[in-house]
Parts: sequence; C-alpha cells; structure tokens
Amino acid sequence: MKKSTVLVFMLVLSMVFALSAPLAVAGKATPGDQPKPGKPAPDPDPDEEVVLTTNLSFPVVMTEYLERFYETTTTVELNNQGEEVERTVFVYGDDGNPIPIEVTQSITQQYSGSHPGLDGFEYGAWLPGDDVSTTDVTEEAYWFSQDLVEYLNENGPWYPQPVQDQYALNAWQADTRKTADDEIVAIDFIDWGNPLENISPTVGYRFPVEIALYQKLDEAASMTAYRMACLEYQSSKEELFGTASVDGDFTWQSRYATVLTNNFYAEVHSPTGAIAKVDLEPAIGPSGKMNFASAGGGWMPTVPGMHRIVFRVADPDITLAGAIVNNDEHYCMPLGLKMEDLSRNKLELTGVYGNETWIDVMVVANNSNRKK
Repeated sequence: MKKSTVLVFMLVLSMVFALSAPLAVAGKATPGDQPKPGKPAPDPDPDEEVVLTTNLSFPVVMTEYLERFYETTTTVELNNQGEEVERTVFVYGDDGNPIPIEVTQSITQQYSGSHPGLDGFEYGAWLPGDDVSTTDVTEEAYWFSQDLVEYLNENGPWYPQPVQDQYALNAWQADTRKTADDEIVAIDFIDWGNPLENISPTVGYRFPVEIALYQKLDEAASMTAYRMACLEYQSSKEELFGTASVDGDFTWQSRYATVLTNNFYAEVHSPTGAIAKVDLEPAIGPSGKMNFASAGGGWMPTVPGMHRIVFRVADPDITLAGAIVNNDEHYCMPLGLKMEDLSRNKLELTGVYGNETWIDVMVVANNSNRKK
C-alpha cells in the first residue's frame, strides 16, 4: 500500500529554527559551562497515544533515497527458510527513479493557545543587514533578540505542526535534494544537539542522542525553508512549533541544509572500556528539522563517569574533511555565515578525525528513587 501524499515523519526531540533565521533557545549563545544534570527521558510508554508527525521545515540533502520522501509499497517474499516475509520497496516512475511523495501546502489551522511555558525565554536570531543599535554588528548580519511571548504575539497568526487531534490539516515541506551519482558532499559543520547543550545523562535513564551534519550551499543553490518558532513549552517533551508568514510568504532561502544517509553507525565508549551501540536513525523533530536521532527513546547509561559518543559516516559520498563541531545557533543561515565559534570548554569535549566525530559527556549517578 502506498504512503499518503502528505509526508509522514516520526516525532523526536530537536533544536530550534527561527522565523527568518535560526532561533536561540534562550537568547544569544553564551560560553560553555560544565555539563549539568538534565531531566531524564522516560522509557517509551507503549500505551501512550502516538502524536501526529511533523512537517519538514528545513532543507535536506540526501545521498541515497530515503523512504520518508518517496512512495513505497509492500511486497511478500520468501526468505532463506522458505517463510513469507513482507518487504518495503520503492515505487519507480517511468524515468527509472523512485517517485517522490507529493506534498500540497495546506496552512489553514491557526494556533488557538496562549504560549504556555515560555516565560523567561527569548527569541534570538542572526539576521541579514546592518543595525547599529546592537552590539553584535558585522558588515552583513546582526543579532536580534526579543522576549519570546512578546515576539509571538506581535508576529502572528501562527500555524502549528500537527499534534494528536489538533492542527492535522497543516502541511508543508521544505526543499529536498538527492545528490548526483558522482557527487561528494562536504560537511561544513556538525551539531551534536542534546549532548552539546550542557545536559548530563543520568545512570538508568534514557538520554536522547542527536547529531546533525550541515552542508553549506552555494548562493545560487540555496534551498527553501519554512519560518518556525516555538509556541509552547520550550525544550520539553510537550514543546510545540509552528510557522508564520511575512507579507504572505511562509518561507525563506537557506544557505545551509542538513545531510542524511543510511550508511553510518554510532557507539558509546564507557569509562569501564565497554562499547555499546547507539541506535540512531534519520528523523525529524518538532521544529521540522531532520537529523540523526535516537531510536527507541535514547541511550541508557549504566555507570557514571565520562563517556565518549562516536558517530562515523560510512557513506563514501560524504566527507567530514574540514568540518568543525559547532552550534547551529552560531550561524546566519540566510547568508551562509558563521558568526561565532563554539566555546573553548565545549570544543575540548568534541573532535573530528577522518569521517568520524565524537563528543565526551559526563554521566551522573542516579540519586533518586523515581521509577525508570
């Protein structure tokens, strides 16, 4: 049976993207501090209602065909034991290539809430232009910040991502591109997401691991993104993102795109010398950005101490040569400019060598009696 003509994506934790450039979670990025304990992620509840999946809001470059972007069907085949098994295969067009899933933009259901849980958060973005009223002025971009609730109220109406029974008719899709057969994608920077955000995993609790690979695009090859902001409960399990228009246009042109492949693996090295696989998959977060994110609720550490999470790209069409580790909030995406480097404290915990990147995280002991 074919997939729906509206893109279906799995909901996972992710980072923020701005109305006209990336949002900062709580104002302009500050120098890195020592990691601190975060709220542990619970195990998935099999009885919990599955929320509707989010729309793609940030551009994607893929080195191979990914199921979530192309039509598929199910076939029944015999395995080596002569048993019938189902297999998902692409549906091919007359040109011999998989048929892309068509998404018709439908942005009609307005946000009806009052932005709960956003007190104390700031909207922040690097914007194109020159504004001498800021202290972070360059010749081509400046830093803009404002109280988030105030910003949302001034720049509505907002149209949220689908959640459960609400806003199900809102649909959109940012640009996607499949690389040419002989094309090599050079990664410009790597964002480690949660492990980079000063949050320490806790023994016995699942920790969401995520990593995004960013390609810098030529100006003529910029890709369409959707303007996004967090509408409710920033940085929590209940966070909700939505889009809004400026002069009737919901989109902007990005000089960066995330790069995806199925040819990778991830593992974690514990202080005891044990090495465990980390289950990651190309997935989409509530902000509409795709990255490599934890499957099954995340990695569960078993001992305290410093751990190294390693991500290796085995795809010959992707190179990390020259790539750096940084935070996506340090970039002006419309102009393709890096505005800041990662803080020295955080740089010392990260690295890139060959087609492998890593980050060191401090796992803290579990001193609570909460049910895991």
